[in-house]
Amino acid sequence: MNPTIHATKAESPGAAATDGGTHAPVRDFDELDDHAQDTLHEAATGGAVHLDDDDAAAFTDGEVVRFTSYYRITVAR
Repeated sequence: MNPTIHATKAESPGAAATDGGTHAPVRDFDELDDHAQDTLHEAATGGAVHLDDDDAAAFTDGEVVRFTSYYRITVAR
């Protein structure tokens, strides 16, 4: 089964933290490679995105990416 990612919008990095706290790893959109940027854009606007294992490795479950807002990334394997 291929991994999927979800991007859940939040108002702040603390609100996006999976533990409800303020300590979630945060990356800027520009830090992602081109393919990962396209994937995040698709996940932020269209829901779950199915990936192969190599593409999923660009994301860490629970991290926060600052894009047009803050997005908590969930990677399901």
